[in-house]
Amino acid sequence: MELPRVVGRPLHELTVEEARRRQADDMPLLPDDSNGVSITEIHGPVPIRLYEPQHLEPVPVCVWLPGGGWVLDTLAAADSACRRLARETPCAIAAVRYRLAPEHPFPEPLHDCVAALSWLAERGHGLGLDPTRLAIGGTSAGANLAAAVALVTRDRGAPSPAAQILVYPPLLHGADTESVRTCGDPSTLDRQGVEWCWSHYLSCAEDGYDSRASPLRAANLTGLPPALVLTAEHDPLRDEGELYARRLAAAGVEVELARIAGATHGFFSSDTEGAARAQRLVVSHLRRSLTLARALPR
Repeated sequence: MELPRVVGRPLHELTVEEARRRQADDMPLLPDDSNGVSITEIHGPVPIRLYEPQHLEPVPVCVWLPGGGWVLDTLAAADSACRRLARETPCAIAAVRYRLAPEHPFPEPLHDCVAALSWLAERGHGLGLDPTRLAIGGTSAGANLAAAVALVTRDRGAPSPAAQILVYPPLLHGADTESVRTCGDPSTLDRQGVEWCWSHYLSCAEDGYDSRASPLRAANLTGLPPALVLTAEHDPLRDEGELYARRLAAAGVEVELARIAGATHGFFSSDTEGAARAQRLVVSHLRRSLTLARALPR
């Protein structure tokens, strides 16, 4: 789930501490103002790293939730993609550093993400942003949280995003899909790795029946924001994302679904043509959705 490529022991054999030490070898953060994008560390209800393109007028904002199986901080690996999205949309990318499991299991990371979105909706004007044009997205475990945020804000009547972007999301605890059974790769993500991540996120198996943890269990998907769902051909999570896209469409939600041929889990932050294509799709979806977004309810 947006995890480092495994060299040596597979993920499911590692302790949390060992997995985090391996993740610490991710790419470093590039210097501020690199390629026309500035970075600000914001101390909101949770830490937020704000990527801003050059702008004179307030820009829309996309709340971005990096992956990492709910256990690892992968913002360093996501840095390049966040810069590109900010520069090419252009909009501000607000990368949320939600608390991590197992120290903070479900639903605490979700609470952090909802709080960050609500805070940006209320305080965005003071940051030079246009919070009436707000989107949410993420990769892997972050995409799970993005889908859950869309459900929670719809149900609460709270300020809700005008768009959701779900990149290879895990959406069903205990899923037994064809892709789970046939697309495992210990060097990226396999069934046992998926189970390892869920085991740390959930305090107990019963939590997996909660639609905030497993959005595919939601009985009602009507009224959710337009969605872009991206999946990878050789990813155990592929079928969950594609099933969710079909269910959204059946509920009357505008959906764009794209499967990236030849890609494996975690590809979005890589330097590959598949990643470049996926990022172009995200840029296009943000441009279209945020331009047409209506003001958020107050």
